[in-house]
Amino acid sequence: GEADILAVYAVDRWTRMGIGESGPIIAAVDARGGRFVAARESIDSAADPDYWKLRLAFSLDTAEKERRNTTARVNSSQRYLKEQGYWEGGRVPFGYAAVAHPHNPSKRTLIIREREAAVARELAERLASGELPSHLARELTDRGIPTATSGWRRAETLALAGRPLPADLDTEDRGFWHTQSIQSI
Repeated sequence: GEADILAVYAVDRWTRMGIGESGPIIAAVDARGGRFVAARESIDSAADPDYWKLRLAFSLDTAEKERRNTTARVNSSQRYLKEQGYWEGGRVPFGYAAVAHPHNPSKRTLIIREREAAVARELAERLASGELPSHLARELTDRGIPTATSGWRRAETLALAGRPLPADLDTEDRGFWHTQSIQSI
């Protein structure tokens, strides 16, 4: 589309792709005779026509550095947790449960859910023999095998952790298997 003003609250909330982004932005604003405004950085191409491009480039470069630093911190934290035998978080994979770590109850670790692990091994064998994921997904749903995100599995996980069940949790919900669910196991 077309616009006369490109206004953002903050450059780092808008993009963190770095200084390489400034060229196309500046070219588009200049070609249109438009205006660029970044509120938090007080960048306004109309109020500061001589230096707004430099300030935008600096803000974009700073945002990119923040993105890289954040990525490095998260990766470092995940590596540390993994090295210590802790689970680094995210969705619990099918076949596992996240429980308190035996040596540090404030951290989590994954344990194998034997029933689900048996299903995962069965799926691997059947996929390797050429069965279609869509057929397997339909069969697992028909057999009532709970999906990783079902209410039934959530209730089992909460019980394993000794936590109360929410009143609105449907503990009979076994979920529906999809081709993507099969392929991600």
